[in-house]
Amino acid sequence: MPRGTHPNSLANLRPRPWQPGQSGNPAGRARGGAYISEWLNALLIVDGDGRPRYTKADLERIVTDDNAAPAMVIAARRILSAMRDGKLPRGGADPEPGRDFDRIADRIEGKPTITIRQEEPQRLPAEIMDEYVALLDQHPDLFDDLWPRILRDCKEDQMMRERLLPILQKHHPDLARALEPVETTAKALPVE
Repeated sequence: MPRGTHPNSLANLRPRPWQPGQSGNPAGRARGGAYISEWLNALLIVDGDGRPRYTKADLERIVTDDNAAPAMVIAARRILSAMRDGKLPRGGADPEPGRDFDRIADRIEGKPTITIRQEEPQRLPAEIMDEYVALLDQHPDLFDDLWPRILRDCKEDQMMRERLLPILQKHHPDLARALEPVETTAKALPVE
């Protein structure tokens, strides 16, 4: 049988109580079903005249109200805890004062974002060459490992050859001979 056409599957179907395109919850989510973050937002609202919609006394009443929604009670407790600023009722001190404020701010506004931008330093090729030459002068043992690259660089770049030749002559005279320009004399061949 094709999927969804078996009599047992069809027997489990119930008719929709609303029409297609009509909301199944026209009044929206029930007030008691709001999330803690929504209650935090609602309880922290300040009216246009600058007065808070809920005072500290209102929040304390919400915490003790047995009929209040659990999310609303939790939100009110968090706000009251943040308002204590480290002072607990009946003496004592909060081991982490301000943690509830941080939690509320993170929940409502999101964690703060930090942008880290690393910019590559702009170095000129001449500066890089100076560092390269200085490094080879300070550590002549690097010539042994870098010799093929040095030879290639010196063949391709006349300035590199001029910079490295004195260092090579100082530390490795035998290698310096490989970089010295070879003078060739062209002999005229008789034309036949």
